[in-house]
Amino acid sequence: MADGAGAPSGATMVDAQFSNARILKPFPGFEQVYQGQSALTPISFPGIRDTRATGLQPGYDPNLLAGIPVPMGSRIDLKLPMCFASVPPADPATPFQSYSYRLIWRYQNVRKQGTQNKRPRRQAPFHFPRQVDGAPSAASPRFTLPAAWHVIANEEQEPVTGANNLVVRVETIVPALDQLALFNQPLLPDGKLGVVEQGVLDPTTSVAGPMPIYVPFMTDAFGDELIILVTRTGAVSEDVWDFTSAGASGDLAFSNIFGTGNGAHVSYPAVGIYMHTGTAP
Repeated sequence: MADGAGAPSGATMVDAQFSNARILKPFPGFEQVYQGQSALTPISFPGIRDTRATGLQPGYDPNLLAGIPVPMGSRIDLKLPMCFASVPPADPATPFQSYSYRLIWRYQNVRKQGTQNKRPRRQAPFHFPRQVDGAPSAASPRFTLPAAWHVIANEEQEPVTGANNLVVRVETIVPALDQLALFNQPLLPDGKLGVVEQGVLDPTTSVAGPMPIYVPFMTDAFGDELIILVTRTGAVSEDVWDFTSAGASGDLAFSNIFGTGNGAHVSYPAVGIYMHTGTAP
């Protein structure tokens, strides 16, 4: 086309497009199920059975965990909380407990839909276009449904001889608080202390109430479903989950964010992990 006639003028701008926040929590009453269990047993988000398991569909394990649907290849923004326990206002030590998060990406497979005498269900997006038998479980047939850890790649130092290696390891995400940089509330024009965050922690029982407790983590979706596993950072085989204690080996801080704080409050429906999915230029 001569002289570029008909060509678009100006730059084409691509804006970031993300979904509204989805709130991720363990299943209701998780504290009663996990209390006293090994602290190495991870708490799962969402931690419930897949609908194919609850429906006892042939080819699926009756204990198959549900995954969180995500668009494969999209950007995933997770806001992960630092966990604080409620303590009496007179207690200057506000317990902060550290937790480790691991991500699992799972394929969704094509489902054979029966259409006779009923309306076909909407097919969830899938990138594993097979529904064939794989390795059985206790002689029961199982469809293949692969899952993968979220990983981080580390390049080894340049070797003197031989090929260089790119080592891929499972990545653990730990929201951590720098104890040397505790949050101090800024002042408002009338001299009052400004509040940055509200409705997540009770400021009358936690000095972390007015401060941001979330840290963002962004990655790509490497599957059709996401499962999040969390354990207490540094837990060893002798440790157990204890949602009644705010001590060094207690998990009241986790219950305070994701549950009832050992019965001190209701489980707040809008408090949990916040997840956005979308695209970014």
